[in-house]
Amino acid sequence: MRPSIVAILAALPFSAAASAAPFPPAPAAPAAAGEYQLTHNYQQFLTTTCSYEGDCALAFPATTAGTLILNVSCGFSLTAGTVASATLESQDFTSRAFLPIFSYSSPNSYAINAPTYLYFAKGKALRIDVFSNGGEVQNLICTISGYQR
Repeated sequence: MRPSIVAILAALPFSAAASAAPFPPAPAAPAAAGEYQLTHNYQQFLTTTCSYEGDCALAFPATTAGTLILNVSCGFSLTAGTVASATLESQDFTSRAFLPIFSYSSPNSYAINAPTYLYFAKGKALRIDVFSNGGEVQNLICTISGYQR
């Protein structure tokens, strides 16, 4: 005959000290209610065309509140050459996230659709930079989205 689960558990060597150990305390609540809550949707859209090789930048307006960027979506093409890199960053270069680039539909068409988790304080101006080698970035179209306080 099989022993019951209660009998098996009763036979296991549990110490009273281990079973009575408290869980670690919960983290303290924010100083002011809602201080760290991101409750407002945030989305910006910009487009540009660059007439030179190298850094093609889209400069977004400064944030009006603390802003968490969760996604970057862009499309662009090159007149020739290759794409070196793409970044989402603050205009003062204190925060930066590198963005993955993929090619689609033709050899010179590219896109970015990247989840990110980059926070910008109130008043920070954001930018997206696409760096090219040997060609100009054409029709750079980007949307950034996330939440604000």
